[in-house]
Amino acid sequence: MPRQVFIRQFSIRWMLGLIAVFALISLVLSHAIAGRAWAVGVAAAIVALGIVFLVHAVLFGMLWPIAEMMQKVKGPRSAGESPFGVDSDVASSEAGP
Repeated sequence: MPRQVFIRQFSIRWMLGLIAVFALISLVLSHAIAGRAWAVGVAAAIVALGIVFLVHAVLFGMLWPIAEMMQKVKGPRSAGESPFGVDSDVASSEAGP
């Protein structure tokens, strides 16, 4: 029986890649602190992306339990039912002859 891994193992290639990316971010931030205009813009873009990802994660974390609860209330979908909630009678009448 295989042993369950508590923490995922990363390869050295991934770790070196992450170190290189963070080194570049650190270099850009040091130039931004020095007052270079291009670096200030890149640093602002990096911060904006971080905020976007954070907002996405927070909203996902808030809405996922609600979606799970709604799924339990509605019950499982049948095999031919649309996940988008379109009624099959309406869809067939809109399709035309």
